[in-house]
Amino acid sequence: MVDSVSNFVMEILTPEDSISGYTRLDPVTGTIKLFFWIGVTMGLTVLISRLQ
Repeated sequence: MVDSVSNFVMEILTPEDSISGYTRLDPVTGTIKLFFWIGVTMGLTVLISRLQ
């Protein structure tokens, strides 16, 4: 169980470099990755704006 979770986390943290890499994922994982990276980007933007 732990191994599958770590693989899933690594899959999310690995940026896709092509469309073929994206289609290799199942739609659920792709959607989760999309929202994850949107959330990270928004979080970093807010953090940087507060520091200034």
